[in-house]
Amino acid sequence: GAALAAGLTLHIKAGWIIWWGLSATLISISIFIVNEISDRKDVDKYSWNPIHIPRHTKLDKRIVLLLVIGCALLGLALAYLVNLLWWALAILVAGLAYSLEPIRLKRLPVFDIAAQLSVWWVLPFLGPIAISGNLKSGLPVLVTLSFLFWSAFFPYQLSDFKADKRAGIRGTHIILGFRNSLWFGLILGLIGVALFLTRGLFATATWSWAFVLLEFGILFLYVHWLRMEKSQALASMQHLVGKVKPFHQLLLLYLMLAFLFQ
Repeated sequence: GAALAAGLTLHIKAGWIIWWGLSATLISISIFIVNEISDRKDVDKYSWNPIHIPRHTKLDKRIVLLLVIGCALLGLALAYLVNLLWWALAILVAGLAYSLEPIRLKRLPVFDIAAQLSVWWVLPFLGPIAISGNLKSGLPVLVTLSFLFWSAFFPYQLSDFKADKRAGIRGTHIILGFRNSLWFGLILGLIGVALFLTRGLFATATWSWAFVLLEFGILFLYVHWLRMEKSQALASMQHLVGKVKPFHQLLLLYLMLAFLFQ
């Protein structure tokens, strides 16, 4: 999705953008598998979410290794073909550093957010912007949507608050505490909306209106959760995450259509 957003920002409809998007996706799959395997040792033992692989599930290590290495290498190869190899390597390194010991950035406040945003938004978006020499026009979009995206994504991390705390994960949300994290997400969203309006993206990046409108719904939810008791808010958040997460693919479809018909 970030690659398509870069194409929209650059106002170009080129095949290499699609290949870069596929490259970033393959590398992200590799990173996701590594994260799932790593989380089985701590977080997933206490997770409420059935999407995670149960600890007792037997996995064929050879198949897992083949998938991790295969997706990573294919993603890097595609990145090489479109002159974005170093950006792809940066995505891979950031993703592995987030999950694997002894670094495991997931355990470190601020760095946990920076690593996640870097993997699925900042680096995939910034690569095409940088090699095209359009940082001046790309940076306002990058910064603005970083605020909006993390505000929208934060409830997914917050929904694992109890599991992360029991597992000894000291990420940003644990350090802030549940209620302060709600305020943090709300403030990020408000900053993102303010930047969208003051930086003129409503006119120069009209495709991003969809994410701003989505953010209004997210802001309403933050206010709603702040008015609830912690246990009620957490249960409501977990219910929402379980229902809404599969529909995020619609945002990718939206970006693809916007890219093709720009």
